[in-house]
Amino acid sequence: MIYLDHNATSSLHVEAAEAMHALMQEPTGNPASVHGPGRRARQHLDQARRGVANLFGVHESLVCFTSGATEANNLAIFGVSGRRDAPGHVMTSRIEHPSVLEAFRRLERLGHRVTWLDCDGSGRISPESLQRHMSTDTFLVSIMHANNETGVIQPIEGLGAVCRDHGVWFHTDAVQSIGRLPWDREAMPADLVSLSSHKLGGPMGVGALIMNRSVALDPMLVGGGQERGRRSGTPNLPGIVGFGAVARWIDGQRLPMVQNMTRLRDAMEQQLLD
Repeated sequence: MIYLDHNATSSLHVEAAEAMHALMQEPTGNPASVHGPGRRARQHLDQARRGVANLFGVHESLVCFTSGATEANNLAIFGVSGRRDAPGHVMTSRIEHPSVLEAFRRLERLGHRVTWLDCDGSGRISPESLQRHMSTDTFLVSIMHANNETGVIQPIEGLGAVCRDHGVWFHTDAVQSIGRLPWDREAMPADLVSLSSHKLGGPMGVGALIMNRSVALDPMLVGGGQERGRRSGTPNLPGIVGFGAVARWIDGQRLPMVQNMTRLRDAMEQQLLD
């Protein structure tokens, strides 16, 4: 079988599988516990967090682990909107993942004014269109980086710059691009970025939200105060360890991996055309 559905999920990479297997062979405590097994578990958690942070080029404190990109998208959208005292104006596109579209529909039901941006003939959302729809009460924009169905890459540098000029939080769902496209943290002015483990060769059921230090979120899950109070709940340590392991591998192998992927893609397209 030739598997061509990596945008839905990628096979578990050997680096992730080995790291998870090694973890599950040792007695593991709760990372929130202060005894020896708990401290060892916390070390594994911190190492995985550094791996994801290094892949993205940020400090590890800015990585919030979630159950996947759907939760990361919801946390970004409802976390920002939940800090407001009154409804405001938000924008997204009509070609987003359902976890973004449905979240914005809920914001609409809660009284927020939603602008649904249309893409142009090439499938892109233009910064000029975003600029035209900005208003004094706009507080959040969410546009994905790369589309999982069309492959179109959005001009998030320009979109983010418009948001920054207006003091508006900018969120991007980067599930399909991280690990495949180069990411320059300084050139990509996104305040919140959603990631998914299983699109990179990591395990399912793990994701992350990367955020700027200045972003304050209203948590959706409360309780034990894990993830610096941004997402309570005992972490999925084996999954997070696998996520961190594949992130470290990609960080060291990204260029040859992408070059090989490009070669295979071009060869397949040419043979199909022939």
